[in-house]
Amino acid sequence: MHMIEIKSSTIAPAELFAIFGSGGTCQLLDVRTPPEYASAHVSGARLMPLNELSVETVLSQHEPGRPIYVLCHAGERARKAIEQFERAGCYDCVLVAARKPGSTPDFRSTAAPPLCFH
Repeated sequence: MHMIEIKSSTIAPAELFAIFGSGGTCQLLDVRTPPEYASAHVSGARLMPLNELSVETVLSQHEPGRPIYVLCHAGERARKAIEQFERAGCYDCVLVAARKPGSTPDFRSTAAPPLCFH
């Protein structure tokens, strides 16, 4: 599988949790499908499936310089979303993904952002 090269930074779910824990506010963009989101999602994440992603809409509500944390199940869709933001000239995105390519971030651990289960 070809990994998409992005210029934006990457953080682990535990690092995102640290931002939550310090009282920081985050713009979270979840690019998974509605069924995936409905089963469990990070509290406060905005659902915008990759196939429906409107970079223009997100950027119209975005404060330049403020990070947009983009997540999915394993990182590939989030990378594709970030690539779209970068093509639009926005380099404020941060990929929330596992450190090892091909592995899945563990959002269910206690060191990850709070999940909402439905």
